[in-house]
Amino acid sequence: MQSFLRLSGWLLLSGLGLADPVLGKNLSTPAASCFVTGGTLATGPFPRSITTADFNGDGNADLAVANLSSDSVSVFLGDGAGGFGPGATFPVGSGPQSITTADFNEDGRADLAVATGGELGLASPFDVSILLGNGAGGFAPPRNFGIGDPGSHSLSVAVADFNRDGHADLALGNYGLSRVSIFLGDGKGSFTLSGTFGPLFQNVFSVAVGDFNGDGNPDVAATSDFINAVYVLLGNGKGLLGPPTAFRAGPLAIGVTVGDLNGDGSQDLVVANEGGSVVSVLVGFGDGNFVPAVNYPVGLGSRGVVLTDLNIDGAPDIVVANEVSDDVSVLFGNGTGGFGPTASVPVGLDPISLAAADFNHDGLPDLAVVNGGSNSVSVLINAAPTVLPVSLPAGTVNTNYPPMAFSASGGAPPYTFARSGNSQLAFDPATATIYGIFGSATPVIFSIAVTDANGCSSTRSYSLTVNRVDTPVRLTSSVNSAQPGQVIRLTATLEFSPTGPATPTGVVYFHDALNLIGTAPVVVNFDSVRGVLNGGATIDISTLSPGRHLLTAAYSGDGNFNSSTSPILTLVVGAPEIPTLGPVALAALALLLAGATLFLIRTRA
Repeated sequence: MQSFLRLSGWLLLSGLGLADPVLGKNLSTPAASCFVTGGTLATGPFPRSITTADFNGDGNADLAVANLSSDSVSVFLGDGAGGFGPGATFPVGSGPQSITTADFNEDGRADLAVATGGELGLASPFDVSILLGNGAGGFAPPRNFGIGDPGSHSLSVAVADFNRDGHADLALGNYGLSRVSIFLGDGKGSFTLSGTFGPLFQNVFSVAVGDFNGDGNPDVAATSDFINAVYVLLGNGKGLLGPPTAFRAGPLAIGVTVGDLNGDGSQDLVVANEGGSVVSVLVGFGDGNFVPAVNYPVGLGSRGVVLTDLNIDGAPDIVVANEVSDDVSVLFGNGTGGFGPTASVPVGLDPISLAAADFNHDGLPDLAVVNGGSNSVSVLINAAPTVLPVSLPAGTVNTNYPPMAFSASGGAPPYTFARSGNSQLAFDPATATIYGIFGSATPVIFSIAVTDANGCSSTRSYSLTVNRVDTPVRLTSSVNSAQPGQVIRLTATLEFSPTGPATPTGVVYFHDALNLIGTAPVVVNFDSVRGVLNGGATIDISTLSPGRHLLTAAYSGDGNFNSSTSPILTLVVGAPEIPTLGPVALAALALLLAGATLFLIRTRA
């Protein structure tokens, strides 16, 4: 009945043309060839929602699916190669509609929270079931919690710490009451109702959590389907929510997710609209308000929506499950809040929910899509090529960096490569090689993108350390000894490679032992005789006192050149010292003086 009513509403709104103008173009582009089937998993009857986590602690992504008509959850354990074992079934409360995961009793194991709103028109005694995981893929019997109103029909659930006590709490979208309920967790797997907030103008279908006003407190976004809006309720950090503020989305707003689409640090919204064949993007200002929605084309009857980085280029991508056209729509983000052409990938009947994770450990997000009409999950393995990891050694300013080539695997060869980011080094796309000489010690951050013959692509980012140059200093004097008051020229020469683009700057400090006797800026000159650059600093000094002086020159260094100090240069100022004579020398001198005296006497006689 629910599906019939929503399909009728979608047809009505689409026929009336109430959808906003959209950007882009709906294309059957290479995206379909960028995924390969990872198999189909049999669920319970009428599956409604899916989540992913590592439920048995083996490091592989697993799946959990809420089955509406059997009041159960199906858990599929991943093998780490893209496959999944047979589903294990665990009972929950009446009419499970939405599922999420967190560690609710803080034992390090993934648990489940299931919104048990029941079938519309049928009362449900509880609103949420908590299934505590045992770390081996199994779960304890459900713990059920409710707001005390059997007509609440909680259709969605999200996790956050709403009172900032360190424990996971829950937000429930109460479809029947047009409100949002907050349950506070105690860290032991139990919950207490904090309050029910609203009402929204009309039924609450989905909820998601983010910090929309940048105050550090979790807020709630909730879709209201027939009013074509998404509401934001700001949290106060104490488990309470403020009044709802509506922002226009598309016709029959159903699914909602949160992320930073343009890299400005503020949370944005993406809304899947079951009518109008559009997904709405609302970029946040960071103060709780949003830019008017921009709509992009998707398939028919869009329901579930996730954000993930399918091509690992650092920009979130949108994936939407389309219930009427039996496919998922993929829109690649550009990192500034915009999205490229829409591509479609076929799945089972009536896809309504989806999750993204790396099921085969290749570094690329894969997809799992719940098909409500065929009681199954379609596993889609991301078949894009990947750039293979390369260990990049550190470089040095003014030094040739050895050519480093990149390669790829997967996808459909041949590959083409492109580089983006820091451009200190040259890049040869024909050989996917970086090379050149560094002109700055600034870290080099860049990305290598690979695209295969089908147009599928992915990106790997690198950070390369560039070290400063060691810069020895040599100190010389214009004289080896000097008289008091004589002008002495001291020259500090920086020994650096003159072949690179960087030249030293900074100051040289001249010292006599520990005493500073002068400073001078580094000057770089061209030596026309040798055809090279020379760097150094010079001072003239005439105030050195008589005696021995131990002189040094210390270079300050700069962003590209390391500091250093010269060896000691000894300089004597004043008359040379008279050597001390030993006994033999004194006797010889006495004889010499005696002979000179006798000669003078005889001459005078």
